[in-house]
Amino acid sequence: MNMPFPSREQVESIRKNYPPGTRVMLNNMNDPYSPVESGTRGTVRYVDDAGTLAVAWDNGRCLSLIPGEDSFRKLTQQEIAQEQGMKMGGDGAVSIRLISTEQLRRMGDQEGLVLQGCGGDLQEWVDGINEILAQEGILKKGAGFEEAYTFRHDGLTCMLFPFKENMELDMGKLAIWRLASYSTFGGTWLSDYVPNRLGGFIQERENVPKRIKPDCPLIGEDGNIFHIMGIASEALRENGMQEQAEEMRSRIFQCQSYDSALSIIGDYVNITAKEQAEELSMEMN
Repeated sequence: MNMPFPSREQVESIRKNYPPGTRVMLNNMNDPYSPVESGTRGTVRYVDDAGTLAVAWDNGRCLSLIPGEDSFRKLTQQEIAQEQGMKMGGDGAVSIRLISTEQLRRMGDQEGLVLQGCGGDLQEWVDGINEILAQEGILKKGAGFEEAYTFRHDGLTCMLFPFKENMELDMGKLAIWRLASYSTFGGTWLSDYVPNRLGGFIQERENVPKRIKPDCPLIGEDGNIFHIMGIASEALRENGMQEQAEEMRSRIFQCQSYDSALSIIGDYVNITAKEQAEELSMEMN
């Protein structure tokens, strides 16, 4: 089956609208295997010759966007400003960083205060919380949160105020304030929020063996590069490597020669002969 390609003019139009560095948000991905979660944000790396957008998603994934198949949009200037916003507060600059819920689930070694339903100007939230906690005697000796995170979940904008080592913070008073103000701020600890709302922390496992490249019987197949790429992609998907299949495809569309395309395929699969695959199948049976 031939792969449909947009015209050169259409590709150039996509490249003009989505230059490298463009921030995008996914509405919905038409991928039956392992789609990126709706609402995830990412940065466009490049647009290949097929008009596909290679995106570095904020949650670490790398699946590409296909115009006409996937639903997505650019971030507004206000959203970009919120992501990059820096404002003076207290004795220094307060940084607000946008993160995904998956990144939040990887913070098992941290603790902090999570506030839910933080609408409006996020900088005002940071300044306001610092001021309130200082007045309540919770933040002591001029201390304040110099860093905060924001994320979206269940339609709500939430904020995480991480506890830093040696931070002058009265945890007993903060616990009482959190309970007393719950109806207003929805405050909870990070260690409670993630297990109760996000399914728990993702444990970083050590000494996990690297995933080996799957065998792929390409020697003796039709030499058409798209035919070969399809076989290699199917081998990756069968081994639970959908993201690698998408990444391989994007790299092939970017390369300039047949030999380069074969080399890229070899980065993802072990190229074998049909006879080897048949012998292995007989041994397993």
